[in-house]
Amino acid sequence: MAKYDKDALLADYHTGDYSQRQLAKKHKISNGTVANITKGLDKKSERLIQKKVEVAQEVSLLSDKELSAIEHSVAFKVSMLSEIETFSKEAMKAANTLIKTPESGNDFKAVVEGVDKLSILTKINDRHAKPSHMQQNTQTNVSELVITRAKREG
Repeated sequence: MAKYDKDALLADYHTGDYSQRQLAKKHKISNGTVANITKGLDKKSERLIQKKVEVAQEVSLLSDKELSAIEHSVAFKVSMLSEIETFSKEAMKAANTLIKTPESGNDFKAVVEGVDKLSILTKINDRHAKPSHMQQNTQTNVSELVITRAKREG
């Protein structure tokens, strides 16, 4: 059997740009091997590639100042997501402790609402926006995440 790089094969497959026959030829393996490796897998990068192409096209129409403002806003939101994730982990630890005591229902609710409000304040989770396909697929309801993880750990 020929040596091949499975990670490179999967990376190519996930783009959605190659047929199984093309992958087999590129990675010098049989069509059957490609079929076995990729069976049941989604082409998970395909959507991301399309979005990056759309962004690249839109960015080409912007001035340097507009692009700089956008980059600043994106960096801020990424930073806030990281902060929310860290805060959420700490809140889940606290919530896990609170769940174990029946009299602390209001405290647990306050923790969940705090995380949720933080995500709204930073416009990471905007409930007042019109729902779109992308928002439904990419936004995480932080309070549901906190509750789910806290129950799992409890």
